[in-house]
Amino acid sequence: MFSRHGEGFISDACEAVEKGHGRIVTRRVRTSDALAGYSSFPGLKQVIEVRRQRISTKTGEVTHEVEYGITSLGPEEADAKTLMGLMRGHWSIENRNNHVRDDSWREDRQVYRRGSGAYAMSVLLSMALNTLRAPSRYWQKTEPLTARAETLRDLTLSPRFVLRRAS
Repeated sequence: MFSRHGEGFISDACEAVEKGHGRIVTRRVRTSDALAGYSSFPGLKQVIEVRRQRISTKTGEVTHEVEYGITSLGPEEADAKTLMGLMRGHWSIENRNNHVRDDSWREDRQVYRRGSGAYAMSVLLSMALNTLRAPSRYWQKTEPLTARAETLRDLTLSPRFVLRRAS
């Protein structure tokens, strides 16, 4: 469908180039609604092809990836650019939650073997993360989570710190 011979089936396409984190990434998204009604997959309205090219700004190494997906959003609800944004937005969950939990608290390295310890720790870590994200008189909105975590550590270790920050 997305091969050179299937170009007539392409409904929409877009491209985006981003530079950051030591690489240049080019994303090309193409969509097709040609399979809507022909596939037994329930709710299928579009298929998506995402091609990524990453170039390391340090080494010049080039990597290519191709990914395919399906969606229940029709072309009238989501064009290629919208679908690209939705797919990129998925990673904000990973970056805002799972990455912070693993990076700050090394959650993936913890092993809980008895009872519901893993679930309890997960709930406690979620509460701590939400506490760090919430507004507080102890930190500015622009302070990163790591600085907020240090502030919480200082709060628990030094009652004088609390009194000093409160005044």
